[in-house]
Amino acid sequence: MASYPLGINPKTEKQYKVMIVDDSSTIRIAEKKILLSENFNVMLEADGAMTALKQLKESPDKPDILMIDFDMPQMNGIDLLKRIRALNYEGKVIVVTSYANKGILSEFLKLKIDGYVVKPVQRQTIIQHLAKVLGRDDYIK
Repeated sequence: MASYPLGINPKTEKQYKVMIVDDSSTIRIAEKKILLSENFNVMLEADGAMTALKQLKESPDKPDILMIDFDMPQMNGIDLLKRIRALNYEGKVIVVTSYANKGILSEFLKLKIDGYVVKPVQRQTIIQHLAKVLGRDDYIK
């Protein structure tokens, strides 16, 4: 099997589509740089939960992966994820948050998240989580 960048699905040879939801533009920029360096298609970015819901509802093409923050104004990540699940979104969800709190993690696990990354975002940590979530045991960088 040919070696594919992490952002390319080896079965379909297409880019994985990602949506980043974080109220910090610094975090969004950092995550986007990491994702683009691995050939992911960052198709949507939102600076908060309400924007994210609007974009998800209006986008004819749904992301394969959601990377969402927990602590945001208007609505936290848990409430956002409950609303996203109510839309029958079935993609992968990775929570990227500064809260390393077992109670919060427990709430997210009930909503079937695929990964949990504690800020500050580190390139290697994001890559490792994405490789695990995507079942890319062959991917080592």
